[in-house]
Amino acid sequence: MVILRWAICGIVCSSQAGDLTVQPTLSPMPPTKESTLEATITDARGKPVTKPTVELDLSMPGMTMGEQRVKGTSQGNGRYTAQGNFA
Repeated sequence: MVILRWAICGIVCSSQAGDLTVQPTLSPMPPTKESTLEATITDARGKPVTKPTVELDLSMPGMTMGEQRVKGTSQGNGRYTAQGNFA
């Protein structure tokens, strides 16, 4: 399982998770109750990662939102999507 911690601070940036590169997108921006998250995950060689389970942690440090983890759905080619609630 890959657990990705999502950091939302007005923008969403790519990040490293071990030897993985995560390129996230969020729509709409700013996030709302029904936001769609997409993460493209590649390995150190730039090849798409196809792990069996991807979980996105949408917790925001410093906010009293509680923990919110959502399971990513594979869209193929290293892309995963999930619905998140940021309101």
